[in-house]
Amino acid sequence: MKDAKTWYSDATFRVVKSPFTQLFSVHAFVKRADEQVKQLPLAFALMSRRRKRDYKKVLWTIKQSLSGIKLKTIVLDFEAATWRAVRSVFGEEVTIKGCCFHWRQAVWRKADSLGLRMPYMTSGPVNTFIRHLLALPYLPAEHILLSFEEIADSTTLAAPALQDLVVYIRETWIQNSMWPPESWSVFNRSVRTNNDTEGWHRRLNTRGRANQHMYMLINNLYSEAKLVPIQVQLVRESKLKRHQRKTFKNMQGRLFDLWDRYSRNEIKTSQLLSACSHLSAPHVE
Repeated sequence: MKDAKTWYSDATFRVVKSPFTQLFSVHAFVKRADEQVKQLPLAFALMSRRRKRDYKKVLWTIKQSLSGIKLKTIVLDFEAATWRAVRSVFGEEVTIKGCCFHWRQAVWRKADSLGLRMPYMTSGPVNTFIRHLLALPYLPAEHILLSFEEIADSTTLAAPALQDLVVYIRETWIQNSMWPPESWSVFNRSVRTNNDTEGWHRRLNTRGRANQHMYMLINNLYSEAKLVPIQVQLVRESKLKRHQRKTFKNMQGRLFDLWDRYSRNEIKTSQLLSACSHLSAPHVE
């Protein structure tokens, strides 16, 4: 764990029982050569509260137990208490990155709450407008503000809901010092989400019933911990690797091709945004 340069942290609530409120875990990728091949759980913490001070205690304990830590980046969900705790414990030496999936989910939920689901499902200007907003994380951080303002100015629609969505993004994701564009831009990043970590939590939830007694949960976590050295060895022997769907691999290839073309100045920022908006548009029924 001390050798990992990037940690992925998330929490699950289903398996815990009072007095605990969540199981917080830290994961990292085990590599063979220079390729990221499999993410494994490396630390667990049963937490009874979710305040900044609680996360600080957990993170400080983990940090103190590791000598020669090489951590550079932590990928998190957008929970303010966790972000503040990471900054307090690790300072400026560690960069915090938000999960792209959760960013897009937050923006889409806001759009949905504003009654924009049905207009989005058409192929009209509302669809294009929202798709472009949801593609902002795929741009370099330094180009997000200008692109956002261009999107905001481009709409000729007078719908108050669209204006409310623009205000939400500006106040929450552009001007907010907690989550500026630098924290959620995923430009040129191969791993952009916490989905592997959440997948592990889903498997843990499936294995054990909801609201488990502490001794049952600890036994399950101990079983998981015993598997880690075995999994590390399997990774090194190329017998275990990260599973990726074909559709995701295709999207990954197209996305990096766009980023390469953009870096070579073959396409403009607006063209990159438009192309990414088609690659990543949410499917809504």
